[in-house]
Amino acid sequence: MILAIGVILVIAGAATLIVIAYLITDALVTPENFGPINFLLDKITGTERAITITTESGHFIFGFDQPVGTMLLVLMCIWVLSAITSIIKTIISTGLKLVDVANHWRN
Repeated sequence: MILAIGVILVIAGAATLIVIAYLITDALVTPENFGPINFLLDKITGTERAITITTESGHFIFGFDQPVGTMLLVLMCIWVLSAITSIIKTIISTGLKLVDVANHWRN
């Protein structure tokens, strides 16, 4: 039973890592077609203000256009996917430990 659970964890983790690698590649190649980025780009216009600083002489406004916003969103999505990848890595290592324990119990 432990061997089966370990193998299932390893296979599920490896399959999830393959899907995440595909998503990261898709986000880098065509970010406009990537679901989360496309959704967020629809919500952001090119005239959005990222930072506004008021000084004695007036306002300083830091904004970003569509390409810069797309790049920031791609980096954010890759960061989130890398966090998920570290969780999946833990699941795979746990599965491998279960397989190792099951093999030691058999011998």
